[in-house]
Order: sequence, then structure tokens, then C-alpha cells
Amino acid sequence: YYIYRNLLQLMSGLIPNVINLITDNLRDRYANGFPVLKELIQNADDAQAKCFRFGHHVGFVPETSHPLLAGPALWFFNDGQFKPEDKKAIGSLAENSKAGDAATIGKFGLGMKSVFHLAEAFLYVGIPCPGESVYDLINPWETGEPGYLHSDWGKDIPEQERHLLHQFALEQMADQNRPGFLLWLPLRTKALLDGKGAIIDSCAGDFDSHELDFLQETDLPKRLAAVLAMLPHLERITYIHPEKGFDLRLKAEKGRLSLGMSGDAATVRYSVEGASESLFVVAHHHTADRNEQPFSELKQDPKWPRSQARDANGTIQQVSDKSRPEGAVVFSHMDGQGGGLIVDWAVFLPLEEHSGKVSIQDSSRSFRITLHGQFFVDAGRKGIFGFDDWFKAADLVQDTYDEKALRASWNRLLAEKVTLPLLLPALDSYCHASKLKDKNIEQLTKAIDT
Repeated sequence: YYIYRNLLQLMSGLIPNVINLITDNLRDRYANGFPVLKELIQNADDAQAKCFRFGHHVGFVPETSHPLLAGPALWFFNDGQFKPEDKKAIGSLAENSKAGDAATIGKFGLGMKSVFHLAEAFLYVGIPCPGESVYDLINPWETGEPGYLHSDWGKDIPEQERHLLHQFALEQMADQNRPGFLLWLPLRTKALLDGKGAIIDSCAGDFDSHELDFLQETDLPKRLAAVLAMLPHLERITYIHPEKGFDLRLKAEKGRLSLGMSGDAATVRYSVEGASESLFVVAHHHTADRNEQPFSELKQDPKWPRSQARDANGTIQQVSDKSRPEGAVVFSHMDGQGGGLIVDWAVFLPLEEHSGKVSIQDSSRSFRITLHGQFFVDAGRKGIFGFDDWFKAADLVQDTYDEKALRASWNRLLAEKVTLPLLLPALDSYCHASKLKDKNIEQLTKAIDT
């Protein structure tokens, strides 16, 4: 950021205001609440983690008086890979190290900067391998100039506090031979701000705040089970809490969904245990051949989206978007949740928009259909680009005179030729695998037709 800021100043006399940039992105792109947690889980899966743990912390008192470690916090730990380029990506507001990787969810996601909904700064410790540690403090108020706001938080993590974070990270490790990553999120409070500026006007760490209510909702295990069901690597999500805690585990019966990965597992069947009831999942997954028309033609178009990404050597280069014609239809159900059907669209993980729900009378089974594709997302990163226009015209507009039209064409073609054709085969497999009774089949098909 500082190099970028200085270059801009030399070239144009302009200095970007990073606080304003974060505030604008929180307002326009990054949703608060559950989406923040979902983004951190996504990052863990991109790092090929098997386990993800999170919880509350009252602060390391009396061990330290450091403002960012002595107060209330949320912590998040995963046992995924931590690479040198991750440090650059975490400390950047706009760089993308995942843009050229078709197998990572993050190339479509919101980024870790959504945590600024809850905190003014954050700390982390990355453990690439046993005996090695990487620490950093991300304080967007730090300008490199004397007297900046919140200068008492410092520019780096002192040695004593590094030890506290490192020991806490080790306590979360089930296997200390694996790598690990601990994110420490000091919750924004009026006391921490001390009358000074804030990125946004909300204090998640104060007792009268409702910013963290989503962590106490009774359907949180159910929502996270649906997220875990879509991930290719993560096997376990654990919430450490004396009353609301849970431990979700994915149990494979016939493979598991491998979105974004090589191969084409036509039908998979598995479950997620650890919520009030088990989530039973059956999915069909398909990736079209890379030379298949019309997808290959779109990808060879000069207007195919490109973006800048930093490679493993730290070099910034322009890369073509690696989206491929992949789709999946995921059927699942959980009993004891109230009768109904949820249908949502996903780009690896379910999106915040385009979700519909239909009630099913005289039923205690909650069905879910998730329709996945490597779609381009809209500017808000919450929905599929051009989604509403799919249903306004009888014929697909093939004109790709600009990048927006190309993105819209790709999305609709992907839905019509890859994702939606999987719906009936997946439904048939699901009905047989779950041994659905005729009454339940009738209820489900009527809800789908609705």
C-alpha cells in the first residue's frame, strides 16, 4: 500500500485514503454478519485446510495491556497452507493472488477485508511448518507519518504478544505437524476507539451491540452445514462456545463434491454430522470439455476478462480469468427443521441473492437445492451478473460486443447447458439414495414446480 501510495503521489499528486476505500467497500460490496464468517471459511478451504475453528475471547489480561489484545475478540484458526504470497495478499486492499487459479473459491469472493465490519485492525500468525512463524498487524490507520490516529496500536506485534498468539495457535492444533493460521480480530469498542475515528460507526464488542447476534442464532449450525457441504477440502467446522457451540464433520459415503478440482465425479453422496440433525447430501457434478463450444469461443474472445494478479515470486502480471464451464446440482435435506424447500444459486458457495423458499405443509423436512456454476458475479459480489435478464427474453443474446455482454452470455450459457441439465438426474439419484417415500417425492416436486 505504501509503495502504491507513494507512486501515485509522484505520478499525480494524489494520495489514496485507505480508510475511505475500506468504508466504501464495506458499504457497497461486503455484507456484515454471516457472510463475514463464510468468507473466512472460504479462505480456509482455498488454503486446503481440513479443520476450521472459531470462538470468542475476553482478551489476554493480565498477560498484556496491548489495546488490540487486552479486549474482547473473535479468533479463527485453520490448518491450511500459509505461503509467502499470502502475507502480501492479506496486507493488500486490492491485489488478488487467486485470479489465475480456477480451483480456488476466493477468485470469486469478497476477500478477508470484510472483517473490518467488526474490527479496526487485526493480527495474525501464520505457521507454514513446525518451527516457523509469520506475524503481522494490519492497521489501516498506520500511514507511516507521525501522529496518525490509533498510533498507540503500533506498526508491528511486540515480542511478548507474538508469544501469546503463537501459544494460542498451538492450542488449536489437533496435529502440530500440519501448518496453521490464526486470525485475531479485536472487536471494535468505544473504549478501544478512545474517542478517535472509526472505519464504520458500529461497535461489535460493546455489550449493547447486535453485530454478533448471527453467532447465537439457532440455525447457524444448519447454515454452516450447507456451506461445508459445498467445499472440496474442509472436513470440520467447530464453534467453541459454552452454550451455542457445535462441531460439524463431513462424512463421505460415496465420494464428496470437488468443485473447481480436476475430474468429474458424476454422482456423490455424503452427510454432515454435528448439527441438531444430520444433513444428507446427494450431488451431480459436471465439467464440460475445455474445447466445447460455445465456451471455448467465449474464452478466446479478446474481450474475455483479464485482471492483475501477483504470482508466487511476487511479480504482478495480467492473467486471463480461469473460469471454466463447470456446474453442479446439490440436493440435501435436514429433518426437524420445519417443512420447506430452499433453492439457491452458488459460485462455489451459496450467494446472498437469488435465493427462494417454498413452505411444505405437514412436513418437518427442510430440503435444499443448490445450483452451482463458475459464474461471473455482479459488482456487489452478492449475485450472478445479468441474472435477472435471463428471463426477460426468449432467445439468448449472443452478441459479445463488450465485456459485460460477454459475461452475461457466459453466465446464461453455463446455466442452460451445464448446470440446469443436471437437475433431473440429480433429483432421481437423490430420491433413490435417500429412499424418499412417494409422499415426500410428491411434496418435493410440487415445491420445485412452484
